[in-house]
Amino acid sequence: MPMLDDSGYQFVAPLAGAAAGEAAASPPPEPEISAIAVLPFADMSPSRDQDYLCEGLAEELISALTHVDGLRVVSRTASFQFRSTGADIREIGRQLGAGTLLEGSVRKANERLRVTVRGWGKRDWVEHDPDYDSLRDDPRFQRLLAKLK
Repeated sequence: MPMLDDSGYQFVAPLAGAAAGEAAASPPPEPEISAIAVLPFADMSPSRDQDYLCEGLAEELISALTHVDGLRVVSRTASFQFRSTGADIREIGRQLGAGTLLEGSVRKANERLRVTVRGWGKRDWVEHDPDYDSLRDDPRFQRLLAKLK
């Protein structure tokens, strides 16, 4: 085995199973996000009086995502049919033809509003918005969009 700068040895034998002149198989690349569905947000407020906001946030996300090049966004009508069904998230994705799904929740208590967005698919993540003001201008929302690009 050849020596490398007094730091160790370099293994130069061919890998078992690799044919002459063939590179070793590398893991397949992660699939790109090609389609996304935004599910209706859940109203987790104690008084359950934030349905309008839950629907509006999901619609805002759908609208913003339509501006991401190369991304197919499932329609509001198609994705909102899964409101309160309790269906498995993977099954919903399969039925909608979307590899990535976003869902969220809204909690309002007094003057505080907490928005949580969860993404399922290529990457799983959770984003919290402890003080909702403007979704489009919120840096957390911008990070969420960047994760999808």
